[in-house]
Amino acid sequence: MTGTVVVRADLKKLSSFANRTFDLIFNTSELSAESLGALGACLHIAGTLAFKIGDFTDEELLDLPEVKPEFANSKSPSERLRNVLFVLHKQQGGMPEDFEAWRIQKMEQIIEFYKAKLEPNE
Repeated sequence: MTGTVVVRADLKKLSSFANRTFDLIFNTSELSAESLGALGACLHIAGTLAFKIGDFTDEELLDLPEVKPEFANSKSPSERLRNVLFVLHKQQGGMPEDFEAWRIQKMEQIIEFYKAKLEPNE
């Protein structure tokens, strides 16, 4: 999906997590069917949020900066690996409560794989 949905909103809640991510909760006034449908199509899809106190002018909306590459994927490599392993665990039928033990086992396999590539220590 491409395009931009612009709605007036009030930031109602900001929650932080240990992994330095945040939940932002906004309240809006009544949304048109078109806006509601467009936002519904965006669920679980990464995008860019621009928030300004007051309204954006048409010119400001056209001139919004592009997302800088350092923010395109703000998760650390270890967070990304953990997330990929979690998805793999679920796809293989694993239960969330079993993930940590499974993840540790997989991490040991990865460690052993790369240790085997090391030259002998003299």
